[in-house]
Amino acid sequence: AIDPRNTGALATAGDAELELRDYAEAEKIYAKLSQEDSTAPVQARLARLAELKGDPARAIELLRQNLGTAAEGVWYRVRLGELYFRKGDLEKADEHYAFARQLRPESYLVREHLAELRAAQGKFDEALALYQQVVAMVPRAAFFHALADLYGFMSHPV
Repeated sequence: AIDPRNTGALATAGDAELELRDYAEAEKIYAKLSQEDSTAPVQARLARLAELKGDPARAIELLRQNLGTAAEGVWYRVRLGELYFRKGDLEKADEHYAFARQLRPESYLVREHLAELRAAQGKFDEALALYQQVVAMVPRAAFFHALADLYGFMSHPV
């Protein structure tokens, strides 16, 4: 209200509405934000909104626009891989994860997503190795849970 052109405040307000699942309000705020600032982070927010509204093709389109310009190229590749993974296009997901891994081979984020993909591809030994690397790097409960799920699946496949 104090400074309606403050892009940081607009981004935060839009993100809050998105998390509260008020997609219409988030969309209004992001539209206003994109008039002030059309940089990669704004496009990423619009992509997340498109994804949550059930339009993965639009989300992919928005993210792909920033591959060459974004300083956070690894993050964009991982997000694209994630979107393709969710659509069931494991080959495209693999392409984006592999590219991200070339950019930042030490990234736990890349390894975690790649582990999930390898498990989905039935490459369990590789998935296990990747998950073990991830939990050694970043011992978060979610990563231990994913590793445990993989062990459980390997013992009792569906």
